[in-house]
Amino acid sequence: MNDSLDREGKKIAMLAKLGRKTKIGMDYIPKEKAYSRIPGHARGNLDDILDEMHKDGLIEYHKGKNCISINPNSISEVVDLIEDEVPSYVINMLN
Repeated sequence: MNDSLDREGKKIAMLAKLGRKTKIGMDYIPKEKAYSRIPGHARGNLDDILDEMHKDGLIEYHKGKNCISINPNSISEVVDLIEDEVPSYVINMLN
């Protein structure tokens, strides 16, 4: 993982974390857990990126925006974004 992640790289890193743990729909994790793949000095305002992903339909919020999961209706879009970041068995679990 590159330390100087751009906005798209941060988005992919968080989606890859959700994908590895197969957090889809009502199976969710605290958003801080999704941040763990991004180095502390490169984080910036990740809440804006989460809001953008929510507007794009890639993620769902739970428990008043404290937890997140992959939107079950956008799994194919998420797979397209993270297929280079995660091993093939993760992609198979998501499909």
